[in-house]
Amino acid sequence: MGSAESNHPSTTRRWGRFLFVVGEHTGHLHAVLGVARRLQLRGHQVAFLSAGSPAAIEAAGFSHLPAPWLDSPDEDALFKLPKPARLAEFDHWLSVAEQGAAAVAATFKPDLLLFQPFQLGVYPFFQRQNLPAVSFSTKPLLSYDPWVPPYTCGLKPTHDWQGRVRVEWEWWRMRARYLRYRVDCLWQQWRYGISHRSALLLAARHTGFCLKQENRTRPLAFDLSFRSVPELVLHAAEFDFPRARPLPTGVAYLGPCLDLQRATQAFTPPPGEGPLIYCNLGTVGKQMSPHKLALYQSVLQAVLAASDWRLVLATGHAEAALHLKQSRSHWPERIQITEWAPQLSAMAQAHLLINHGGANSTKEALWCGVPLLVLPQYADQPGMAARIAYHGLGLVADPATATATSLHAQIQQILGQPEFSRQAAHFQRVFRNYEEEGKVALTLEQYAGLPSQDRLHDLVPASTQPEYA
Repeated sequence: MGSAESNHPSTTRRWGRFLFVVGEHTGHLHAVLGVARRLQLRGHQVAFLSAGSPAAIEAAGFSHLPAPWLDSPDEDALFKLPKPARLAEFDHWLSVAEQGAAAVAATFKPDLLLFQPFQLGVYPFFQRQNLPAVSFSTKPLLSYDPWVPPYTCGLKPTHDWQGRVRVEWEWWRMRARYLRYRVDCLWQQWRYGISHRSALLLAARHTGFCLKQENRTRPLAFDLSFRSVPELVLHAAEFDFPRARPLPTGVAYLGPCLDLQRATQAFTPPPGEGPLIYCNLGTVGKQMSPHKLALYQSVLQAVLAASDWRLVLATGHAEAALHLKQSRSHWPERIQITEWAPQLSAMAQAHLLINHGGANSTKEALWCGVPLLVLPQYADQPGMAARIAYHGLGLVADPATATATSLHAQIQQILGQPEFSRQAAHFQRVFRNYEEEGKVALTLEQYAGLPSQDRLHDLVPASTQPEYA
């Protein structure tokens, strides 16, 4: 490893080492690439630790450290084995994971670990190595507040007593579902000796991590939060609903944190002078399902019904794009169907985004001041859609009932009412204020225990970073 110190004309700078612990989900990975990029541009050493070898990490120019042990044993596969074999698999995983975390601490020597929340189940192994950590929330904050419904529902809160009742009801519904999940885990533990929670429980027990004291129980199995791990929300606080209570200790908003390097990718829009509409309904789920294909067709027909609207429809799936292209003998040049498009570059020219309420595409649209038409489906998408509607940034359509006619009317309404564009432009300014403040790097340098750095004039080209062993 090279020296961790570097002389700078204006200050003596200590290089930091930041290690991102991530999963394979493309959308969640893209959400943190912008954070990594900002640290890299300030001269810090950045690497990613994941169970596989995500092409997106390497394509973005970051080092990747493979760690297969980040994925705990697959419960579904273990259920088919005899009970002693199941327990043996977990014992083996515990040993490998402990050794893996120790090896990471010894070789990379991170100043700070940066976890995606659903990877926090392995945090006890790193905590045993006395490594500081933070977690990134790529979704709206799930901490309870009587004014803010959980992000799994599409409720747009109102500030009257009926609105308060609706918010409480949504929280109780979510708690009831989570209670059923915990009961199912207890039954699985009794019946099979393992459950969906086994990896977390065994990791905590094996390392002496006090889960009972640390766990901020949230009524959603995959959204973990520990009291000793600060939670940083990759969004603007202004985009969330107003809260009745102060933010929980250790929670902070960092702003959109987009990977702005993607804005340099070339994009050629379809020919024409009419409004440009960009459509991306996400990459998670079955792109070739009849429902998803019908939804794409409704969007296509809605745009075709106008003589001058232009459309770029990116499916994120080659077979789905080919199927849609072949569904009509000829598509006009103003309609472009593709597997992939440089989305952030496209947003710079678009007048409207049609999306599923995904966090990344929503932030990219608002960064460019583009209003939205949202067709939310599951997870945090309903909550994102509710926030878009609450702030007047666009409209929401029910994907189960949306038709070409109804979508055409909503597109026409958004394009025809300047208030949507004005609100999007307002949030564009809000987002860019976070960027100008340099809040991401300054916050993470503080958590890493690094000396305070100047803001913009202190940037160091990534090529001058030291190598690590």
